[in-house]
Order: sequence, then C-alpha cells, then structure tokens
Amino acid sequence: HSSTSHSSKQYMWLRKELESANRDVTPWLIVMMHAPMYNTFSHHTSDKKYADIISDNIETLLVKHSVNLVFSGHVHAYMRTKQLYAGNVTRGAPRHFIVGTGGAPVSSKIVQNGYIFEQPEEWIEHRQYGFHGYGRLHILNQTHANWELRRNSISPAETRHFVDDEVTI
Repeated sequence: HSSTSHSSKQYMWLRKELESANRDVTPWLIVMMHAPMYNTFSHHTSDKKYADIISDNIETLLVKHSVNLVFSGHVHAYMRTKQLYAGNVTRGAPRHFIVGTGGAPVSSKIVQNGYIFEQPEEWIEHRQYGFHGYGRLHILNQTHANWELRRNSISPAETRHFVDDEVTI
C-alpha cells in the first residue's frame, strides 16, 4: 500500500487532479482504489487499520471536491453504501462500492465467516458474497447514473448474466 499522508506523492497527485476537475465538463468524479475505506465483511477486519489511515488522509479531500463514487476491490465480495463521510450517512458525500467479485476465486473465508454483523450496518444499501460477477456503470446525464452488479452465468452452458443489484443514482 502506498502512503496517503498529506505530504505523499499520491495525496498531492489526487488533490491536484480533483482541484483541476471542471465540473461543467466532468460532472461525475469517480475515484478508484485497491482496498476499501468501508467494509462489512468479517474476513477483512484486519484491513481496518489501513482503511482508517486512508479515511483520515483522503476522505475529507473526496468530500471537499464532491466526489460522487468510490470504487474498490480487494475484498472478494460486493458492497454498496449510502453516501458516507467519517462513517456517517452524509448527504453530498461519496457512495462507496466494493466490487471484488471478478478475477479470483470466491474466498472460502468470506463464505464461512460472512459479515461483521448479521444485520447490515445502517450505511449499507446492498451487500453480497459467494459468486463471481462484474459491475456496469452507465452515466445517463450530468446528474444521474445507473449502476448494476451482474453475476456471471452459473454454468458454462448458461450465457445469461443475472443482475443482482441495480440502482439509479
């Protein structure tokens, strides 16, 4: 993991990119990172220290520049949050997505252990594990986008991809 301290190259690059965004030309700001800032899955609770460091260092920057969506992977599962800032549902803050359902075996540890809490945290809109899939984001206009999570076909003979989660933002 690379440093995200305020003096790091990564932080300075991100700040410069966000500051230079012309929202008339680029109405949607989307940030992608490897490991998530928020996580509901019990298998990755040891990542909380790293997630807290990222949150402490860059989350205010994301909110200040009205980043719309934050996508991450790392966790081999799927999660979509409400708009979050500092662990609280906050209007105008980014929505966070974990889309770690493609490209690697489904983690048996997640399947065995599931979620940190049986009932979803109040900031969760959707969470799911135990399958391979991918996401599709369609920017509809300057204010609306459609997101869908699609599950890969269940068997080689089947070619359909099931929509497991869909939301218009």
